[in-house]
Parts: sequence; C-alpha cells; structure tokens
Amino acid sequence: MNASKYKADNAVIPVCFPELAWVLRNLKKYAENLASRFLGTAPSPLVMFSNHLAKLRNDRQAHDEKCDFLQFFKDAEDNTFKGFLNEQVSGKVDVSTIRINKTMAPGETVAQCRFISVAGFDTTANTLALMCDLLSKNEDKQKVLLEEIDSVSSFTYENIHSMKYLHNCIFETLRLQNCLCMEDCLVGPYRFRRGVSIIMDPWSVHHNPKIWGEDVEEFRPERFQSLTTEQLRAFMPFGLGPRQCVGMRFALMEIKLTLCMFLSKYSLRKKDRKDKVGLRRF
Repeated sequence: MNASKYKADNAVIPVCFPELAWVLRNLKKYAENLASRFLGTAPSPLVMFSNHLAKLRNDRQAHDEKCDFLQFFKDAEDNTFKGFLNEQVSGKVDVSTIRINKTMAPGETVAQCRFISVAGFDTTANTLALMCDLLSKNEDKQKVLLEEIDSVSSFTYENIHSMKYLHNCIFETLRLQNCLCMEDCLVGPYRFRRGVSIIMDPWSVHHNPKIWGEDVEEFRPERFQSLTTEQLRAFMPFGLGPRQCVGMRFALMEIKLTLCMFLSKYSLRKKDRKDKVGLRRF
C-alpha cells in the first residue's frame, strides 16, 4: 500500500468523525491485523476510491469542453491556463492582475476531488432522513413519487434529472426543514453595529405564510411546479447569489439517486408512536 495514500486515508476519517477519532486510533492496529489476516493486502476503500479518481483524471484531457470541477482542476495543471480570469466583476478589482502562481499537481487534483465527494455528507444524510419521514407521513405524496420512480427504466443522470416530482419533493423538504440553532445563545446586547454582516434566517422566510400561503406548514411538493417571483427569491436552502453552496448540484444528485434506489425496492409508512423502538440482531 502506498504510504502517502495510507496517511491521507487516516487523516480523512478523524476529520469526518471527530468524536470517534480516539476510538479509531485505538482500534487501528487491531483492524490492520484483521484486515491482513482475512483480506490479505487488499487496499482500503478510500485507496480504491483515490485510484478511481486518479484514473478519471488521467482519462480527462486538458482544455476539454466539459464544465465540472475535475475539468477545472485538470486545466489548472497547465501553467498557461487563464480560465479563472473569465469572470466579470463590478468594482475596483482589476481581474487582469490576478494570477495563480502555482499550478495544480496531479496529486492535488485527486485530493480535491476526493474532498468534494465527501464534503457535506451529514447535511445530505439529514435531508434524506427528513424526507423519508415526511413521505411516511404523507402517503399520497409518496405514491405519486413511487409512480414516477417506477416509470423510469434506469437511474441514469439524464433520467434522474428529468424527474420533476422527485425534485419538488426534495425542495419541499428543504423548505420545511432548515438548519436551526440547537442551543440558546447571547450575541452581546443584540446590538448590530454598522458594517456587521447579518445572515438571513431561512427558517422564518421558508415558513412565512405571506410568501408560501396558509398551507405553509404542509408538505406539498406541488407548490414547486409554479413558483412566483417572490417565492423564487425567498427559497434559499443552499444560500443565494455568488456565494451559493458550490456543492448544491452534487448534493441534489446524491439525494435523488439514493431515493430512487431505495424507493424502487421499499415503501415508507409512519410508525405507531406507541411502539417501542429497539435493536434486533440479525
């Protein structure tokens, strides 16, 4: 196993799961012994993923017409690349004077692609869990979604992208379930001075009946079939403007693909709250 890749793998896990870092460190040697005994010298999943990304990078040609992160990183490996100067901005910044003095190394391209692939995994998982909960409580909406999923022959990028009701269900979940402060907090005497940045509260905007109607608390994906101009401006699950979440499309595709695979085999129902939740060994 490549030493640098092995170190990188062990650096990623504590970042993603800081609470488990001490456990992973203590179990590391035992896991290595078990893996060596039962699996031989097979590489770890992260190493296999890195190798796959490296192959994708090697297959990609510089200055290709594709428009994605991998293509940008591939182009940035060329010291003649000036694509980052194409963005037009208004203000006093002279973009013609901007210069990236360091080109991307092949290893950096792979590392950046791997980071993009795992970043935001918790928010994506939470969205999936919340959406499953809403679908179990709204079986009529779930039925419509299942019919759309069953109408698709295969879950290709093009087919998933064309599934409008699935898209609406995700957006309705994001509208109803926003990030909230989990603890009471005190920000001075609640006094905002000039020049201080104030972040908009998405929950209040997404639950405003003046914008979304009197059924604002209901799970109704159909509302996203025809949004008003005011509603378009008020919908901000990934932020708004030039600093909108850069991983929005990737996260949405992850959610859509996961739901398609899951709901093609299973249906959801609301559990009786009187039932006790327990664990059962298989």
